[in-house]
Amino acid sequence: MAENNITPQQLEKLTIQIKGAAKDDASKRFTVMFNPLTFAQKMEIEQADVQGTGSTGSAKKYLRIKPVDFSFEFILDGTGTAADAPAEGIVSEINKLLTICYHLEGKEHKPNTVEILWGKLKSPGKGDRVMEAVFKSVDVNYTLFQPDGTPIRAKIVAVFSENIPLLTQEQLDDKQSPDLTRFMQVKTGSKFPLMVNSEYKTQKHCISIARINKLDSMRRLAEGKYLRMPPYDKSVTQ
Repeated sequence: MAENNITPQQLEKLTIQIKGAAKDDASKRFTVMFNPLTFAQKMEIEQADVQGTGSTGSAKKYLRIKPVDFSFEFILDGTGTAADAPAEGIVSEINKLLTICYHLEGKEHKPNTVEILWGKLKSPGKGDRVMEAVFKSVDVNYTLFQPDGTPIRAKIVAVFSENIPLLTQEQLDDKQSPDLTRFMQVKTGSKFPLMVNSEYKTQKHCISIARINKLDSMRRLAEGKYLRMPPYDKSVTQ
């Protein structure tokens, strides 16, 4: 009899957390009770119609890649049949979700930017980018109630719009032109000289690139920061 080589996988639940939240800060993290059955990523290119004078036809002119919309549906169940039913009820869980994603927060007085984490799902397109987004809409449909009207089950349909830093957008719109400035993101363990070398095949431009990016130190780089890598023969001078 053939041996079954399929390794059981640990259940990983979809989590929505405030960008930059500490791993041990549960107040800035929302985890679904039951994983969504479907998860949609809507990708769209924005184009304009260009019509010549006296012409009935029109051509399409590329404008930009629009931010991806992420949408998914999940259930909250407070009937007590689920082992991890919310102790304070589903309304409390919904309020936690809204506090993280919907309510205006901080000095900037705007909703939080969040990260959507679930298995190996990433933002589509170039690179290996976490799904970073802002809340776009939510539908809360209560489907079961106690005799006193307390909701004990709800279906949530959440839609998020990808939050793309301007520099990342330029990368997505990469026209493959040698005259375009490139941008490189600092990741965990990134070394500045190696980043410069990977772009220019030499480290002799480190000082110039550090100056262009207004770095105080080449050793202490802020994770997540994007560094400008201008065309070697036009903008980089020693």
